[in-house]
This record gives sequence, C-alpha cells and structure tokens, in this order.
Amino acid sequence: MSSIWIDARHMRIRKYTAAATGPKSIVRVEIEVSEPGSLGYLLKDIGEAQREVEAARTKTKQKPAKPLALPYYESES
Repeated sequence: MSSIWIDARHMRIRKYTAAATGPKSIVRVEIEVSEPGSLGYLLKDIGEAQREVEAARTKTKQKPAKPLALPYYESES
C-alpha cells in the first residue's frame, strides 16, 4: 500500500471537499506547496499511488491463463 507524505514545513492543506453520488465518492484536496523539491516528492508519491491502484485493478480483471496444450513425446531410451 502506498502513501502520500505531506511535509508540514513546506506544504499545507488549503481545503478539502467530498461529494457522494450513490456508492461512489469523490474527494478533492488542495495542497499548497512552498518549495519546489517538496512539490516533486509530492507528485512522485501521487504517481506511485496511482500506478499501484491501476496495477491492482488490472490484476483483478485478468482471467487466469489457460494451460498450453503441448504434445508430449516419450523418449526412445
């Protein structure tokens, strides 16, 4: 499980909102960043979290591969 690190020295949460429609919800978070290096790390963390979620989603959608139907030739020895 990935996480997103918010460095209190260079970042602050300006506001956040949530909206729910049926079983799904959307959460919006505004983060103010005052240091370019911290922005880079924040974007890296968000990207890693997104890749992890997409990989998990893709993994659950894949069906198990069918075994190959390879012929068996018994050796003559």
